[in-house]
Amino acid sequence: MTRPTLDHTAIAALTSRAAIASVGAALLLVSLKTWAHVQADSAALLSSLADSALDVVASLVTLISVRFAAVPPDADHRYGHGKAEALAGAPRRPNISRRFGYGGDGCFNCGHRCAG
Repeated sequence: MTRPTLDHTAIAALTSRAAIASVGAALLLVSLKTWAHVQADSAALLSSLADSALDVVASLVTLISVRFAAVPPDADHRYGHGKAEALAGAPRRPNISRRFGYGGDGCFNCGHRCAG
């Protein structure tokens, strides 16, 4: 069974839709958490709201980079603009690593607690 091949424009359309869905989901979470914070006046919800607001910013940066990466090659960029997507993801890598405990001291502490 062979997989269907997608051309550059189909891949660009799919990644753009995924990025738009990511922005939409992040905005939905921000609005729900804002409503919940107003109802409950909870500090935990406020911190979660702040985290989700940063996710909205990150999703918007991703959307912009995906759209820029989809621009076809031109005279200045004869191989295209595809590297823009990878470069835009670089600032998020440390944040993702910290969330999963792989960053610096957090990994050592987790290993120390588990081993000790």
